[in-house]
Amino acid sequence: MAGRALSWVNIVVGVVIVGLSLLSTDMALFVPNLVAGILLVVAGAYLAWAGPRLSPRARGGLEALCALVGLGVAFAWLASGENLSLRALFIGLGLVALVVGALGAWRALSNPPPAAPEPTAQPKGTRWLTWTLVVVVVLALLYGGFVAFASNSNGTDVTVVLHLGTNANGSSATTMYMKCDVPASTPGACSGGDQATVTVHQRDRIHLTIVNDDKGDHSHDFNVQGWQYAFPPISPEMELHAQAQSWTFTAWASGSFKMLCEVPGHDGAGMHGELVVQ
Repeated sequence: MAGRALSWVNIVVGVVIVGLSLLSTDMALFVPNLVAGILLVVAGAYLAWAGPRLSPRARGGLEALCALVGLGVAFAWLASGENLSLRALFIGLGLVALVVGALGAWRALSNPPPAAPEPTAQPKGTRWLTWTLVVVVVLALLYGGFVAFASNSNGTDVTVVLHLGTNANGSSATTMYMKCDVPASTPGACSGGDQATVTVHQRDRIHLTIVNDDKGDHSHDFNVQGWQYAFPPISPEMELHAQAQSWTFTAWASGSFKMLCEVPGHDGAGMHGELVVQ
């Protein structure tokens, strides 16, 4: 009963992590949080349903996996720029998963069940949990490999500073801009008027700063279109909850990509530009 209760704690922690991920503005941790939450839910469900039939080593291994996932969540959120209350929640949930997983692994490995007959084939009711756990782990490994590949830089650092705001032209039609701060940017990396053009080389490491000249919480945001830059932490998407926010990413995919503010109406009013990766 105690082992099943620990498994349900992991399930609840995983569900809460997934839910809180939807409230977070730290896009770099959005997908890793989802993967971590789903891993805890699936592993916890598998342990709750099939745990009594598993060998002590197999059960201890799954419990240790939950503990490592919790440690990863807590460690990642220590360095996050998210607001303190949400950071504290994620760190607390990670520590709960760490303690529960470590306790479960200790119980499984130090208190093996009495000898029993040779195990029979795995019950059909638990096979879907096994395959779900395998699929989630494989997807997590594939995503981690993709992030490592796309984050690999050639060692060249490029600084780009862009200003977003509204032109005070006195006319009835509102026009907006995405201007380059040429003096603050790396020479040759940024040009253009109200619609900036950022030009870099493939595998350059871009240190991007977005300045909201209109101020206000999330009055503007920033994103780059194209699937190549759609996945955290490769994506430079920012919601601009502060007047100036920065993000560092690698220009791993060559081509031309539209930069824009995704607040309704702002792109059409002129708040866009172009990222050219040569």
